[in-house]
Amino acid sequence: MNLLKKVSLVLALCALTVGVSLAQQSVVISGTDGSGSGSVTIGIHPAATGGIDAALGEYSLPPKGYAFDMRCFSMPRWDTLGSDGVRINYHKQYRIGQTDTFRIAFAPEFSGSPVTISWPADMAHVYGGFWRLLDDNGVELCDMTAQPNYVFQTESDAYVYFMIAKGDGLGFNTATVLALEQAVDSKGKGKAEKRKTVASEGEFSFTNSADSTDALYVEFSQEVNIATLDYDHFDKVTDLDGKKKKYTFEFTSGTQLLGPATVTVFAEGNKGKELVAKKYWWIPNVPPLKWKPTKLGPVNPNSGSSRLWLKMPNWNNVGEEVYGGPPPAFDPTLGLIVGLNTVASDSTVKGAPQYKFVNLPKWKDVNKSLIGKGSHLGGATTCFRFIGTKAVAKGSKGLTADKSKHELFAQIATLKFNVASSKYGHTNTGFGSLAYKAQAGDPSWVDGISVDSILAIADRYFSCFTTTATGTELNTIISRINGAFAGTFDTVSFGTKTVLKNAKILMNVSVLYRTSFATVEPITTPNYVESATPVEFKLNQNYPNPFNPTTTISFDLSADAFVTLKVYNMLGQEIATLIDREEYTEGSNDVEFDASALASGVYYYRLIVNDGEMQQVQKMMLLK
Repeated sequence: MNLLKKVSLVLALCALTVGVSLAQQSVVISGTDGSGSGSVTIGIHPAATGGIDAALGEYSLPPKGYAFDMRCFSMPRWDTLGSDGVRINYHKQYRIGQTDTFRIAFAPEFSGSPVTISWPADMAHVYGGFWRLLDDNGVELCDMTAQPNYVFQTESDAYVYFMIAKGDGLGFNTATVLALEQAVDSKGKGKAEKRKTVASEGEFSFTNSADSTDALYVEFSQEVNIATLDYDHFDKVTDLDGKKKKYTFEFTSGTQLLGPATVTVFAEGNKGKELVAKKYWWIPNVPPLKWKPTKLGPVNPNSGSSRLWLKMPNWNNVGEEVYGGPPPAFDPTLGLIVGLNTVASDSTVKGAPQYKFVNLPKWKDVNKSLIGKGSHLGGATTCFRFIGTKAVAKGSKGLTADKSKHELFAQIATLKFNVASSKYGHTNTGFGSLAYKAQAGDPSWVDGISVDSILAIADRYFSCFTTTATGTELNTIISRINGAFAGTFDTVSFGTKTVLKNAKILMNVSVLYRTSFATVEPITTPNYVESATPVEFKLNQNYPNPFNPTTTISFDLSADAFVTLKVYNMLGQEIATLIDREEYTEGSNDVEFDASALASGVYYYRLIVNDGEMQQVQKMMLLK
């Protein structure tokens, strides 16, 4: 068969698989060496047999001819397809987010031709969104969700093998009982970390627009860490005054930097205020050098960006944001309840109804119960009949380990916390709807049911209602779920809401899986507020005013707050953002505004505190 006919056959096969792709979310992987081209279709299908199935369009291919060839190859530990390869490769569908690895091979028509392997651009939304291209030894070559192709540099016309791994990339971060028991702030106390800035960082660009230069002088607004200074072009940095604020950047070899050129400097400051490069100038290559700012101009305003660092939060921060408000007593929709707050199956004792549950209306109640004296781990897994030796007759507000060591209580409370942190968007949403995969030794009833359903059964058991589950089974299962995504505690954001980085993804978790790829929007936490009392502030008149071309804008805060400062023209159009939702500390703060690029006229500047909680506007005049 000549090359033209082979290419036509490939195109026909691609057309044949388009309908299947739309129906089954199959993916076409294409390849070309610039002369010939080919493709294979991979995916999962409920009717797939794991072999060559004519009904699905899978079939054997003959050995390679004298043209570009691309095909799936059998690899016993991955699939059981025919040894001579197939053009269409469906794996058996056990669940939508299952992990699969497809082994593919190609051979270029000409020896040493580069071969480009391509795939659809939106792989992040197909089959769970985890797609990686691997070499034949399993070493990752690229993230297929981040780029649409990969180029192989071949050395001969022999077959080159590679693999494609797919799975569910949805991730979470979950707490274990031990993690909640040991959650402490920077002072070692079992409390949430305060949102207080402790350091800063900035990246600044300096342009030498004309003459050559030997060095660059930069003066920062605060002490910076010389060990973390990162800069380009130059190879030496010197702290001029020993105070770690004034530096020169230069060459050790006598090399000169020819203009125009831009040098970028990254620095870390030691204060919780914005890091600014207050002054800088290029040092001319004419000795002697005199380090007097009034004589060594030009002194230019800072050009760059900076951000503030907050202390690392802990699980208590998430807890306070989820369960931060004052709910009514025993309200199941606010706060955390372990068990059922209905009349227990014990009926009545001496004519009085019996209630067997633990109510934790605020996070401090959860905190106190889990960080009380001792640990609940290793405690009881029975239903809630006793606190110590005293029979339970009514709902208990809290349950500390020194009063009643009860591990099942702690496991249920922790799982409810994990579900709530997902629901309110502190980690990815949908944790409660994940299905459980029964492990060795688990009872059959638990296979395939959701985390929310397991919690409902656990609540019934804890309150001594009849269930098919035992306390030991529930304790083991819930402990596994709590630990499924446990890992390093780190954040995506902490400024106004604690949002956690994923510790693990579903592809790497054996006990939980998704039954649907449908996404759920997080609920806005109603209880979380940035500050209990409004921050009093004052936006001062800029100085000087009128000005040309720079002026200083100052403002006073009665407490730490998140601040935005913007400048507008007479038409109300925003022309500059001087501060963008950065935390500033209590007291007087000032920011410099450079209007070199603006025309003379009246401008307005607006200060916004805590995302619109309060704002104030002042007018200023630029005269050139």
